[in-house]
Amino acid sequence: AVLAALAAALVAVPAKASAALATHVQRISGAARIETAIAASHSEFPSAGSAKAVVLSRSDDFPDALAGVPLAAKVGAPLLLTPPGQLETDVAAEIQRVAPRGVTVYVLGGSSALNTSIDTAITALGDTPKRLFGSDRFATAVVIADQLGDPTTVFEATGLSFPDALAAGPAAIQAGGAILLTDGSQQAPATAAYLATHHVAVHYALGGTGALVAALVR
Repeated sequence: AVLAALAAALVAVPAKASAALATHVQRISGAARIETAIAASHSEFPSAGSAKAVVLSRSDDFPDALAGVPLAAKVGAPLLLTPPGQLETDVAAEIQRVAPRGVTVYVLGGSSALNTSIDTAITALGDTPKRLFGSDRFATAVVIADQLGDPTTVFEATGLSFPDALAAGPAAIQAGGAILLTDGSQQAPATAAYLATHHVAVHYALGGTGALVAALVR
C-alpha cells in the first residue's frame, strides 16, 4: 500500500540522506499513499511555490511512478499520486501550493492509467498538463527516459514487480540516469529499441537472473 508513496519520497533522498543519517530519522507519512506523497512534497518543498514543475502518477500501481523518479528530480518537482479516475482534491491543493501557476504538470501514463479528466482539472488550476505515455508500462518508461534528454546511464529492472526499480531510484537520480523496465525473462520491445538507438555508456541490470535474464543486457 505504501509502494507508490515510497517512489514519491525517493525524489528527496539523495540531497538529504547524509545529514539525516548523521543526526536522526524523520518519518514522512500520511494516512495512506496519496497523503504520504503529499507529506514528502511538503518535506522537500516546504515553501509555497518553490517547485519548478509537478510529476503526477497513478496511486494504484507502481511502474509509472518508479520510472518517473529521475524525471521529478531533474525538473525540480514533487512526485504526487492520484487515483486513475480523478484528480484528488488534496492533490490539487498540493499542486496549487507547491508550484507557481502556469508550471508543467507531467502526467505519467495514458488515459487508462490516468483519465483525461485529470488533464482538464490541471488546466483549470492554471497549469499545463503534459502527457508522457506509451502503449504499455515499458513504452511509458521509454517516453519518460526521452523526456530526460539523452541520459548515458540506464538502470534496467523488471517491470513485473517493484523492488529492484524502487531501489534504483536514488542511484538513477545521482547518476542523471533513466530507469527502464523490461518484461521479466524477455526484454520488452520498447526497451530494446531504446537501447539500440541511444548511446548508453553505463547500463546496469538490476536483480538476479530470476528477475532479469543476463543475456538480454547488452
